[in-house]
Amino acid sequence: MQWREVRWVIDPGLADEAGERLVAVGETGFVVSTRSDGLVDFTAYGADCAPTAALELLAELGARPTASADLDEAALYLAFHPEAPVPLTSDVWVLPRGDAPLPDGALGLHLPVGPAWGDGRHPTTRLAAGRLTAATCAGQRVLDVGCGSGLLGVLASKRGAASVDLADLDQHGLRIAAACCTANHVSARIFTGDLLAAIPPDTRYDLIVANLWADLVLTLLADPRLDEVLPQGRLILAGIGEQRRDEVVAALHARRFQLEWEASEAWWWSAEVWR
Repeated sequence: MQWREVRWVIDPGLADEAGERLVAVGETGFVVSTRSDGLVDFTAYGADCAPTAALELLAELGARPTASADLDEAALYLAFHPEAPVPLTSDVWVLPRGDAPLPDGALGLHLPVGPAWGDGRHPTTRLAAGRLTAATCAGQRVLDVGCGSGLLGVLASKRGAASVDLADLDQHGLRIAAACCTANHVSARIFTGDLLAAIPPDTRYDLIVANLWADLVLTLLADPRLDEVLPQGRLILAGIGEQRRDEVVAALHARRFQLEWEASEAWWWSAEVWR
């Protein structure tokens, strides 16, 4: 895939306003970087086309682009992907650049370069992966909801899951998740939609993995369909700031979940619950 990159050099206040207005209409494909002269670089990206919303908004605010370029996706994201394998757990490694030497007995997971959350370098992904590795996946029907790159669903499959489904709202993330499954020889159903709204009727799971953030976890727990999709079984949750722990635990107890395990890294909290 090709991406069109457009850059503006603007005042920080104007960048804040542009960012807030773009997010309000669902546009998040932009980056703001500080400069030594007190201005900021505001860079927006469009998939196979110009970032129309950003161009129109910045023009409305009186700003003109200073540069633009067409970039291949692999080249665009290569700078953000390390060459060396990334330790996901003590015995699972992410391979961002193809095969590489690993410790004896370690599992290597291939991750194609692209715009998807979950490359193994963030504490939330490591926490969820660590619990997936420690818990039993054998024979389980697993859903990776908000799957991003699909790495956690792929790991569940490698740990013996009977079936794996991936669900996310972001089309680019799902594209990478599909490529991740192919690269690791994993078969998975992929659903597009917002949390459990993506899941077909009469679908049941034994284990749901949700590496999200606190507000989305609370939305998931408030969804009446959760009882249908997971009538009994386990939830592995990650992406929750420690300051929101008690709020999430209260919501879990309200839905009859029992806390089985919890752990933290940096300020991120993760848990496994069951009912």
